Amino acid sequence: MKIDLTWISDSLFTTFLVNSEAGRKAYKQIIDVCGAPKVLNQHRDATIYQLKQAGYGVRKSTAKVSKVEDFTDSDLALLDSLGC
Repeated sequence: MKIDLTWISDSLFTTFLVNSEAGRKAYKQIIDVCGAPKVLNQHRDATIYQLKQAGYGVRKSTAKVSKVEDFTDSDLALLDSLGC
């Protein structure tokens, strides 16, 4: 099965990432409905179910995502100086 979208989650949101041209269409629809390519975690399962019912391949990302807790003090100072 081709994977069109992958997802990652943090403590509050699940964010969808595009993996194919077909996934780009679903990604744009999520943005149109939610204002961003993310949904609250409480809506994740329902959203993934709807995407799969629409024929999209969806799975959890295997990429390691950095968290603020992983940043050093110098990393945080650089981000602060950049206004992030």
